[in-house]
Amino acid sequence: MSKKIIEYTKKKITVPMQEYFINLLKNITDTPLHPVPIKFEVSKDLPLPLQQLLPTGKKYIGLCTLTTSKIKDTPIDTAIAVINQLVKKDYIPVFMGAGDDAKIYAETLKQNHCLFIDLVDKTSVKEIGTVLRNCNALISADTGLVHVACGVGTPVVEIFNTTETINQWAPDENLYKISIIYKDKTALNIVNKLEKLLEKNTTIPV
Repeated sequence: MSKKIIEYTKKKITVPMQEYFINLLKNITDTPLHPVPIKFEVSKDLPLPLQQLLPTGKKYIGLCTLTTSKIKDTPIDTAIAVINQLVKKDYIPVFMGAGDDAKIYAETLKQNHCLFIDLVDKTSVKEIGTVLRNCNALISADTGLVHVACGVGTPVVEIFNTTETINQWAPDENLYKISIIYKDKTALNIVNKLEKLLEKNTTIPV
């Protein structure tokens, strides 16, 4: 028989989700709990088709611009500028995504003469974790891929194009190798944040 009853309400959650679930567990277990970083164990060994696309010894930066909500997506002009700046600095952008919208977005990038590795619809959920582990960092809109990257230890620059979800979903900068951007979302600032993050995490990937 249940020892506790916790009332569920549909009120808006105003604390980070990790804190929300910790507080829930505290109520259930009566045990002091503290946030710890989530870790995903994935192999660093890419499957053969991806090894051919991502040979070792290169500086890869993952790029994820699309989410499940148009308002959170990264504008195409920003992505074009970010890719061009990365290439100038000898990074190789790796565009990640799935579905028709991602295919159209990638095609638009190509039409604008952007140089990048196109991984749209080329990875499974398991494989994307391995790809991220082989990247020096990820630049991403507010999407689940951010949390996968955090879990495998890859530094992340996360861009919030709307501030409504920052408090709930932004990973804790004290727990993860992450830099949050929600004001100056220019390509210059994004790449500057990336390089500062990489300076602090020079051993990535491992």
